[in-house]
Amino acid sequence: MAVELLQTGAVERTVRLDPRTKLVLLVSVSTALLVGGSGPVMDAARVLMLLAPLALLAVSGRIGAAAGLLVAYAASWSLTALAVPLVEGPLNFAIVASCMIASRFLPTIATAYFVFATTTVSEFMAAAERVHAPQWLVIPLSVLFRFFPTLGEEARAVGSAMRMRNLRLGKAGPVSLVEYRLVP
Repeated sequence: MAVELLQTGAVERTVRLDPRTKLVLLVSVSTALLVGGSGPVMDAARVLMLLAPLALLAVSGRIGAAAGLLVAYAASWSLTALAVPLVEGPLNFAIVASCMIASRFLPTIATAYFVFATTTVSEFMAAAERVHAPQWLVIPLSVLFRFFPTLGEEARAVGSAMRMRNLRLGKAGPVSLVEYRLVP
């Protein structure tokens, strides 16, 4: 099951959206959240734009991913509400900045995850052909659809090899663990 996380055929899909619709959703969510201002209306829009892809993820069988993204968003919001009034100076700025970035990027990340997890390369290529998209755009995007599942599979293989060799945080230092993960 872990190997099948980002592979489209892993979970029976109940939400069947056209890849063009998914890409329009991704572009509209990211544009609205990155360009939009602040205030109660925009805060409500951010929550709605987060709940839509989370609902799509949950309905498509990726409940764990939806729950994880929702917890990350709730933690960011809670940290802003609880810690900012109590903290001053550079720490306040760091908290506000990180929470602002999280609130603007998590809905886009959730939407992108939904798009990449539920769209096959062939579906994307067929949709791009129907809208006569240029090849210089289609080919790099189709490579992305294969890149993320491969990246996840490689990360799991490295983790398995590290467990097999009993390389853990207590045995090796954190710098060594990062090196083992990143250096081939």
